[in-house]
Formats: sequence, C-alpha cells, structure tokens
Amino acid sequence: MTLPFSKLGPYYLIRRIGGGGMAEVYLACEEQIDGTLHSVALKLVHHRLVKDETIQKLFLAEADHMRRLRHPNICRLLDLQQFEDCHYMVMELVVGESLKRIMEYYRLRAKPCPLPIASKVVIEVCKALAYLHSFKDSEDQPLGLVHRDVNPHNILLTYEGEVKLIDLGIARPSVYSLDTPDPIQGKIGYMSPEQIRGELLDGRSDIFACGVVLFELVGGTRLFKAASEASTRHKILTEPPPPLPLISKMENEALQPILSKALAKQPNDRYLSADDFAKDLLDQCAPVSDLKTWITSLFGSPPPKYKIPPAMLRKAKTDL
Repeated sequence: MTLPFSKLGPYYLIRRIGGGGMAEVYLACEEQIDGTLHSVALKLVHHRLVKDETIQKLFLAEADHMRRLRHPNICRLLDLQQFEDCHYMVMELVVGESLKRIMEYYRLRAKPCPLPIASKVVIEVCKALAYLHSFKDSEDQPLGLVHRDVNPHNILLTYEGEVKLIDLGIARPSVYSLDTPDPIQGKIGYMSPEQIRGELLDGRSDIFACGVVLFELVGGTRLFKAASEASTRHKILTEPPPPLPLISKMENEALQPILSKALAKQPNDRYLSADDFAKDLLDQCAPVSDLKTWITSLFGSPPPKYKIPPAMLRKAKTDL
C-alpha cells in the first residue's frame, strides 16, 4: 500500500492532515452513487508499527472506546475497517485548527488568548471529560475512563466554533497505571503529579492537564517546560504555577483561585469533577457564548488541505 495516494476499502486517501507517535490521519473520500464525495478522516497505524502487536492492541482499544462514545465535544468514530494487515478508523472530518496552533498564533504576537475565549474552550473540553469520566458499560457500570493525554495537540476548534477532544489512544480505566507496559504515555508537560509517579489515576488527573492548558492559553507561555524531561517532571512534582503577568488584575483575581485548585499537586485538593471545574469558569470568567466569529477572525475560511480538487482525486485513482 503506497501512501498518501491509495485506496482503503471504498475510501480514496488524498493527503495526510495529522498524526502522532502511533498513527497518522488522512483526508479521504468515498464516491457516492450520484458522483458526490463524502469526506472523512481515516486514522491508521504508522506503516513502521503495523507489525507491533502492542500498538495494534492500543489502536483497537481506542476504536472500541470511540465506537460507543457519542458526545458533541468528542470526535466521532464512524466505522472500523481492516485492509490486509492494516486496521483503520473512519472518523468524522473535523475541519478546524488545533489549540496548539492557536496558542502559537498568540505567542507570536506576544499576547494572551482573551480570558472569555480561553474559559469557553476549556469549559467545552470539561464537558467532554465529564462525559468520558462518567461513561458506563453495557451493564450500566462506570468504566472510570481517563483520557491521560489532554494537551493542545488533542483539542481541535472547528471553523463552526465547536471544540473537539481527540485521540483516545491511551485512554484507560482508572485501574490502569504506568506499571502496565505501554509505549505511549502522553506529553510529559501536561501530566499530573500522580501520572508522573506512576500511580493509579482517575478523572482528576485529566483536570490537572486541563488546568495546564488553561494556564498556557491565558499565560502565553509553557507552564512546566524545562531543559530536560527529568527537569520537567521535577517542576510538575514540586513547583507551583507562577503569576500570570499578561492578564488584568481583575482577571487574575478571578482566575488564580480556579487555577490553583485545578493544578493542586494532590488530587484530593483539586476539583472533584470536570463539571465542577467548568462551573467555576462559567461563574467567574464571563466566557463567550460563541467561538465561530473568533476563530474565523484568526484564520479566515478553512484551509485548502481539507478540500479535494478533482485532479487530486483523479491522481488517487490512477496511483492505485
């Protein structure tokens, strides 16, 4: 199978639009009977990892979680297919930008993301996390799912103003710990102290990560980034968050108690649930009601990478 121009089942792969350590995401389309195109995102394991049984298990576990999750703030899985030795997920195409790119936009301009915007984004992420943390199995028993990798790369904002949490590749029940062999553990700078220590996790670990994201949005800088991975771990375990110099005194007074609680070193000192975190943001930070106008003011219309020119589809067909 030659990428990016090939076919998986009924789907033509057009171009790579994302990916991480375990998998890649491609813009793809299915040609309908009437000749129209149905665009989707196809997620598949990196070619070099296809033979890795552990990676395949992680990939299939992610698909198993996602096929049952139905929430407007979580990217939806449409199907799971297999072609030869390659499993691939057919997912809704999220036409948007990562929060990482949005943070970079503000960093290059040396200004913070406005607090009403930042709080709205994090509230929407909290909605996804609250749903995930309380999700139950077919016998109505809580699974205690924990995302474990909440970070700006895994938060997408669509050009319609929606916030989507993606990449459940390492989401696990709360009984799972880092003592279990797992080659992919998430981004160090967003891990909670208990995740760093390899302890059992619950939803409060994701709340800590969400607090880091909020700090970085309004602070305009990385919170725990250091010269080495070991130094980053040490900062997470021992150092309190610094002040937020880029925002007003009034905003600081509203936000600091919320951040202090979300970023508490001990889970028992944090918010009990993502819903509680979201409620304080709603009460204290005057979040906007709509994100569509804001994101289009930053980036305009969706970029060409989401479009499928006829010539591109013809090339995909001829390269089979």
